Amino acid sequence: MAEEPAEGPLRGVRVVEIGQDIAVPYAGRLLRLLGAEVHKVEPPAGDHLRRRAPNGTSAGTGGLFRYLNAGKSSLTVDTAGPDGYALVAALCADADVVLVDEGLGAVAGLDAAVAERTGTVVRLVDFAADGPYGQWQASDLVLQAAAGWVSPRGRADGDPVPVGGRLGEYAAGTYVAVAGLTGWRSQADGPPVRALVDRMSAIFNTVAFDMLRRETLVELGYTQTRYTAYIPGPMPCADGMVAVNCLTGQHWHDLCTLLGVPEYADRYVEMRYDRGDMAAFYAAVRPWFAELTVAETVELCQAFRVPAAPITTGATAPQLPPFRERGFFVAAPDGGLHPGPPFRLRDVPAGALGAAPTLRQRHADA
Repeated sequence: MAEEPAEGPLRGVRVVEIGQDIAVPYAGRLLRLLGAEVHKVEPPAGDHLRRRAPNGTSAGTGGLFRYLNAGKSSLTVDTAGPDGYALVAALCADADVVLVDEGLGAVAGLDAAVAERTGTVVRLVDFAADGPYGQWQASDLVLQAAAGWVSPRGRADGDPVPVGGRLGEYAAGTYVAVAGLTGWRSQADGPPVRALVDRMSAIFNTVAFDMLRRETLVELGYTQTRYTAYIPGPMPCADGMVAVNCLTGQHWHDLCTLLGVPEYADRYVEMRYDRGDMAAFYAAVRPWFAELTVAETVELCQAFRVPAAPITTGATAPQLPPFRERGFFVAAPDGGLHPGPPFRLRDVPAGALGAAPTLRQRHADA
């Protein structure tokens, strides 16, 4: 059996989550952290993030699945069979909030079951229904491109690249959770709540990007419209990588002084916008970085008030002082570490979620 819902402001609230992959399951996780009881509806073979077991079934679970679905119940539905459909319809009818992914993460065949709901329903689609692409479905890469995230990252001769880490899916999931929470709060004194969240708008509104900044500068009368480079960017050190980003001419001047290359100190605009002779610059400064550890490099750069930070991995991120001292990474119920709650409430702290469900594992009262 899955553990009882965590203590929290949503204790006693029943949520039905119909979707795979990241976005809607992440929304369910956020509500679960607030104490809601979350029932996850999966296709017969299970959410495709489940790691396949040796016998070819989806009984195993991968690390990402375990993180997104900790403490939930699992229900699989064969929409070709009447029993499974009726079970979902009954579950939705008794739920306070229903979250549905209608994009590429959809669990098909349940539209009518969801339509019978009288409470809050939040639907996630790829593009706004009233826009020119309202009926389209798209991959994460296409949605990032539509929202303006894909760019050469400051390299005039480089190919456009997306933002990594499926950040857009987590952004969309956050909007879905907020819509669900808002609907639940308002539905007691009003009509049934129907909310529509689209991934493209969620991505567009989450992260500032070069295209919008450049267009805004042009509207303000600036003529500089070239993409800028993040200089000097990632640099290899003795024990890892460090990211250094000179945001101002003063940063660049101070960095060149620190690195012992004063001949570049007054060439900030040239190096950032036109790229200058970056090959020669990197050849001159790489030995300096290579002799120092990441920690030593960050300490020196910050002493000179130059923005610098370690480039981490899954193994090293939990050891960063800000994460370690705040206790951000917590022990996962089934081993290892995962990020803790992205919020803290003074009076009702998020409770332990328990392990992710095996396929068709249910709460006792479900």
